[in-house]
Amino acid sequence: MRKSFTLLPLGVCLFHSFQTFAQNSALELNDTNYVFYTGTDPVNPNGDFTVEFWAYVPSLIQDGQMHQFVSEGDETVQYAFYMGYDASGNIVVGNQWNDINGNPVSTGVPMPVGQWTHLAFSFSYDDDTASLYVNGILRASNANGYLFTDGQNFQIGVQTNGTQPMIGRIDELQTWNKVLTAAQIRAGMLSAVNVGDPNLNLYMNFNEGSGTLVDNLATNSLNSGFNGTIEGPGAANSWLSSPVQFSDNGITLNGVTDQVNIPANSLYDLSSGTVEFWVNPTSLSSTFSTVLGNRGPGGVRYTFDLSSTQIGIDNGSSIGTIAYNIPLATWTHLAFVNDGAQSTVYINGVPNGTIPGGFGSATSQPLTVGIAKNTSGPDTQPFAGGVDEVRIWNTQQSATAILNNMDSTLLGNEPGLVGQFTFNDGNAGADNTGMTAAFDNTANMNDGVLTNLAMTGTTSNIVSHPLTGVPLPILLTDFTASRQDNAAFLQWQTAQEENTREFLVQRSPDGTIFSTIGSVAAAGNSSVTLDYSFVDGSPVNGNNYYRLEEVDLDGYTTYTPVRLLNFSSSTRRLIWYPTGYKTAAVSLLPGSNECYTLTDAAGQTLRQGQLSDGKTDISGLPAGLYIVKVLTATGQPLTTKVLLP
Repeated sequence: MRKSFTLLPLGVCLFHSFQTFAQNSALELNDTNYVFYTGTDPVNPNGDFTVEFWAYVPSLIQDGQMHQFVSEGDETVQYAFYMGYDASGNIVVGNQWNDINGNPVSTGVPMPVGQWTHLAFSFSYDDDTASLYVNGILRASNANGYLFTDGQNFQIGVQTNGTQPMIGRIDELQTWNKVLTAAQIRAGMLSAVNVGDPNLNLYMNFNEGSGTLVDNLATNSLNSGFNGTIEGPGAANSWLSSPVQFSDNGITLNGVTDQVNIPANSLYDLSSGTVEFWVNPTSLSSTFSTVLGNRGPGGVRYTFDLSSTQIGIDNGSSIGTIAYNIPLATWTHLAFVNDGAQSTVYINGVPNGTIPGGFGSATSQPLTVGIAKNTSGPDTQPFAGGVDEVRIWNTQQSATAILNNMDSTLLGNEPGLVGQFTFNDGNAGADNTGMTAAFDNTANMNDGVLTNLAMTGTTSNIVSHPLTGVPLPILLTDFTASRQDNAAFLQWQTAQEENTREFLVQRSPDGTIFSTIGSVAAAGNSSVTLDYSFVDGSPVNGNNYYRLEEVDLDGYTTYTPVRLLNFSSSTRRLIWYPTGYKTAAVSLLPGSNECYTLTDAAGQTLRQGQLSDGKTDISGLPAGLYIVKVLTATGQPLTTKVLLP
């Protein structure tokens, strides 16, 4: 049986990516159970703290009472800390939102119902400032000067005095002895936890799945070794599968009513820029289906459509097209770079023609994935198939950037990136009930909603998509191209091979017509890591597109993604100069937003990032020798040594 090819993300500037949690269960709070924690004050009553967790409330309990996810402190409740929701369905946090008599006051922020939601609360001891975040977005803050007092141990699912039980689910509970920033909270929602962080006081991921013990996984706090115990008559029924998991996923749409609805935002009102996404159609017809559109009752800005024979852009006045047969049941990357007059269409990172016309003039329209929001009447042109990695740029991305970034999940802070929807939350092929948010990974945080998608059991619309759709009988874990003087150095690595004969190294000047320039013998069959390389000593002047054609022993051939190097006659220099006491500037001539790494003389990495207009500043470091390495857009590494006196 031919195996699936998996290529790990290879972004030019990808210093970290989403990490997959090992978790698969959450704590089910059933009104008759709760967790009693044996450690000491995981929520600090005498200093800064942050409490955060994922919560799911299937429906509000209509009994006129408050209901608590977590609590700690005075057992009279008047001076306790707690987080839950009140009789009106609003989030309540005590005692920071209590009145002068200790009576609870609503934050005014509704508790989301029927969906997994990340809740976080931080408190600054010095200035009495409290902040409430919902899905990483600040929703309420105040400073009333009241703190809670020590008393009852930390508890989950009940108030400190044993009343106000919760019906719902909780997962990924963390308490910190510091105030987390908004950026840290948002980033922490979608990444693994550093269990050794000295400020992490309590971390429960609820992956036990059975029994009555709940472990504290934080290893570097006073509470290390202290665990919680599930108590109450409902303790035996305290576990459910959890979709709070982050990995390389995409979504599938049924071609009827499935869609992703993203609120209107002026940042999407592009007059020029770049839109890109991955698609995997299950069916296409002679009429158009809409993959992505910025359109609504106020008109059309842009709509990207597919038929069985064409790719089209609708700007509200006209529909421009190019002829192309998008393959079914195969992931294909599409990018559209518009300069105000026309759009260059890239297919799998290679330019494939232009569509005349600018984007439309409508403003403040919703962004919708999978269906066309009409200016009047019902939705039309539903798309059937997979969608992933939707990105909106207010800049015209270069051919090199599109090719290098298409196989990677970006960080979200790249210059010009105003919308990024990765669909990486959830558990592929499993029950994802309530995991309906489409998180925007940029600072814009304009989150959307998965609408009408089946999210239960094996019918879940969350599917695995490791950012490649190329079939090979090998597990290829790396493929890079770098420039070494006037030669191209290609490297690739396999973790597994089955009936492989050889790798044909192919080159193209335009990314369309490839010719074979050499071959490397393959292992045949292997289950260990193997490294391969090839040197092209005579690249052409200008662009050089490289790919590998893998040939099986049975004669089948398949291809890797394409890598691009440029060997233009122009040269680049990396220089530095002092700008003040223990400060210096590093400049790439010419340069833009290339990636760089700053290390000390011993080779320890101190900083990684991107240049701004070809420059970066170095400051705040002790006197000594430092090394800056820049990887140019052509794949050429440049290095300079910086001396801070």
